[in-house]
Amino acid sequence: MRYSLLNILACPICKYFPLKLYIFNEQKLPAPQSSIVRPLCDIFCGLHRKYINELDTIPNCIACIQRDIVWGILFCEKCGRWYPIISGVPLLYPDDIRLKTRIRFIEKAFIKRFKGYIPDEIVHRDPLKLIHRYSSDVHENR
Repeated sequence: MRYSLLNILACPICKYFPLKLYIFNEQKLPAPQSSIVRPLCDIFCGLHRKYINELDTIPNCIACIQRDIVWGILFCEKCGRWYPIISGVPLLYPDDIRLKTRIRFIEKAFIKRFKGYIPDEIVHRDPLKLIHRYSSDVHENR
């Protein structure tokens, strides 16, 4: 997932913007072949985690697009929902799909892998109690 995606992503449940980003793993990509004339983001700079009008200088978009978030979490500070970033893809599914489809198995594996990295703010506010539920399932299966 590229940082510039934070410029357009909002919580699919409450529509809050911008989502808070927690990065577990990031990779560096080669520099782009062409130069960038204007900033890629028009509202929010995900790399600096600020609104564009709050930045002191024009953001360095080349440095931004050379970074790719591989594993992490997007967190809605308004409703407390969190969405995993898995292999560079943010999974922004509504609650019913997260609970009743194969997505729950994907999220369960994500929680098992990154349980120690998930911030307390997310664990305590998780409205669906997915982290607690899936952590309990992981311990019961041992």
